[in-house]
Amino acid sequence: MGKVLLSFDTGGDFLAVGIARYTGEPLSAHPFDILSSESFPAPRRANIMLLSKIDEALAQLDLDRGDIAAVVVGRGPGSFTGVRIGVATAKGIARGLGVPLYGVSTVDAIARRIAASGYEGWAFIAADAMRKEIYPALVRIDAGAVSRARKDYVGKPEDVLIDVIDEFRSSGADGTLLVAGNGLLKHRDSIVSSLSEAGIAYELAEESLWPVDGAGLIAAYVDAANGGSPEPFVDTGRPGDVLPIYTRMADAEETERAKKIAAGDSVPAYEKASDRSGVGILVAPDADDAPDAPVADQALESAPAVILRSLVPSDIEAMVAIEEALEHPEWTRGLIHAEFELINRIWIGAFLQGELVGFAGFADLAGDVHVLDVVTAPRARRTGVARKLMLTGMQRALEWRTNKITLEVRVSNAPAVKLYESLGFVQAGVRPSYYSDNREDALIMWGEMVSDEIAQAWWSSVSAQERAEDGARILALESSCDETAAAVVEGNTVVSNVIASQIDFHARFGGVVPEIASRKHIEAVTGVVDEALGLSGTPAFSMPLSALDALAVTDCPGLVGALVVGLAFMKGLGFGCAKPLFGINHLEGHIYANILAHPEIETPFVALLVSGGHTSLIHSPEPGFYRTLGETLDDATGEAFDKVAKALGLPYPGGPIISALAETGDPCAIAFPRAMMRSGDYSFSLSGLKTAVITYIHKAQEAGEELDHNDIAASFQQAVIDVQVAKSVRAVQETGAKWFLLAGGVAANKALREGLTRAMERLDVNVSVPPFEYCTDNAAMIARVAAARVAHDAPLDFTADACAHAPLDFPKI
Repeated sequence: MGKVLLSFDTGGDFLAVGIARYTGEPLSAHPFDILSSESFPAPRRANIMLLSKIDEALAQLDLDRGDIAAVVVGRGPGSFTGVRIGVATAKGIARGLGVPLYGVSTVDAIARRIAASGYEGWAFIAADAMRKEIYPALVRIDAGAVSRARKDYVGKPEDVLIDVIDEFRSSGADGTLLVAGNGLLKHRDSIVSSLSEAGIAYELAEESLWPVDGAGLIAAYVDAANGGSPEPFVDTGRPGDVLPIYTRMADAEETERAKKIAAGDSVPAYEKASDRSGVGILVAPDADDAPDAPVADQALESAPAVILRSLVPSDIEAMVAIEEALEHPEWTRGLIHAEFELINRIWIGAFLQGELVGFAGFADLAGDVHVLDVVTAPRARRTGVARKLMLTGMQRALEWRTNKITLEVRVSNAPAVKLYESLGFVQAGVRPSYYSDNREDALIMWGEMVSDEIAQAWWSSVSAQERAEDGARILALESSCDETAAAVVEGNTVVSNVIASQIDFHARFGGVVPEIASRKHIEAVTGVVDEALGLSGTPAFSMPLSALDALAVTDCPGLVGALVVGLAFMKGLGFGCAKPLFGINHLEGHIYANILAHPEIETPFVALLVSGGHTSLIHSPEPGFYRTLGETLDDATGEAFDKVAKALGLPYPGGPIISALAETGDPCAIAFPRAMMRSGDYSFSLSGLKTAVITYIHKAQEAGEELDHNDIAASFQQAVIDVQVAKSVRAVQETGAKWFLLAGGVAANKALREGLTRAMERLDVNVSVPPFEYCTDNAAMIARVAAARVAHDAPLDFTADACAHAPLDFPKI
């Protein structure tokens, strides 16, 4: 069981890390002893430094990751990318460890740091928000208690100060106003001038109080859990529920909103989506334990869903209260407290509207899982809570690499026996006079969480290194652009492949908006990983992380803000579950999409990679070695298709629509240029062709001519295909390649596939085109690359970072 709370924040120029030990007191009593609290200068280096600093902090206290009972992360406001690094890493760590995750406002954490210094009175926090703006907060600190009325927001200092001064005066405050925050570095003169003109006495706090620190985050968590923050506190503990605090929309959305306002249109409220997944399980009350039994508390029928999460020492008092209400209490406070000091223990709690209504404990005893206790409060009995507690605990226990589970139950407890039998338990014997209170016999029951066949497959005695030669089992994440994808692949077998598309969010802007893409990744990442593991398991249980040989993630190239989210999450997940993580080049992933379809592919081969962001001819003379023969000098193929579609007034994404129109058009109708057709090299240029198409459209419109969309689409598409086929043919002839591979999102283009296939067949060259589901961005292709590399390459370390631009011109194996 975990003993400490880990906190960290990456939203500013300082990286904060804190560790506190639980005292066992309830959360309302601030149940923590601060063991470590530090802040480190880390401008734009959070992704590089964070896990190393966490590891160092644990090591200095003679702790390891298994001692972590819960995680608290600063969720902003702050640098959007910085905040997302922290939140994504926190999601990964919590998911990997199977512990609760909570997010707090960094402004609250700064206020708590000021309070911890002994200051009392009013304080104005002005955190730097870039763009000549600040994140402001006016707080009252009284006997260590911190309060503020307004949620986090952003504004120009001169505008903010008007509100702050009004709020300060209306509160009847007197005395000196303490001013803190790194916004003073840029806006000190403006802030000081406004306060002076208003006749408000002020003093500037020491710079040591400006950044967030670990202790402040922990104190802010306690305050928020007790209702002391204006920011909504999500108390589910599920990693998927923790999201960054954004004080503004993405720029594209702000522009769209401004246009609607100017046009007098209504503006819908900006809503942030949230994935509802994670370590905990969201369950609605039901009566599946005893369908014919009445609900003990009718309020449960219409009550909010019951939340399940791992218990922590601050839950002990609530556990004791439920235990003591039983007819035959078996666990004292001392026994429960002792459990939280032991390793190989799992305690799962069920919460209804924040109140603990049931819990279950599990122990790893000599390779078998033993159920320590299953208890529900009277109001939650016969509602399915006990079943959910058992299933959740059993899912967690699978991480111990065992499938056998045992328990004892009173022979007179027929409902419990019925429940356990429905979960697959069988009676194995009786322990006479087992219970001390009335000498009642205990019925011994045992079961299997998964079959021996599945257990053998998940936890084979063959080492990961040995198995890697035949194909390791990999969980991969892809987030390089606008798809959040996760997959489990074993060798060349795709076990699961999940894609959360963002097309609907970007379509109204006519293309991918990087800031929106990054925001959507942080919302979806936990959910897609959970779904991939769920589809890889049994009907009852997801594949446990312990069944994996390694993790993989796209770390280059792509939209850096999108890559960062995926990399930070998977680094955190690897840290939490102690699995090696391999960074995969997105371009190599597209090449390996072909190997998923055709494992017989051999080098040497030439690959044409065509997508929304890339157009490259790549030669692989031997496994793992790549040389880029040529690439686009301007627009990528998919990008050109989208821009031509936009010029025709067609929606995004335009590639599939252009291809569909071209099927009934005349490819020879319009003589569009074949740029660089005879350049003598392997470079591509699509900007000129795109411009020629757009110019043709504009001239036709000016002349009042009716556009033939089908002919335009077919002629444009053929111009692209002619150049790509010609250069691909020459590349195969000059390199002596035996295979030709088509890869990337545009590989789904039927005409391009057919044209290249015909050309290569004339050369007696084997052709591979991936199945349509592996053409666009997906995680299966990323996992397949990693499966080939586990036995040869070194995994990423804690300092790994994402890279927006990375060629494929270096050996991999």
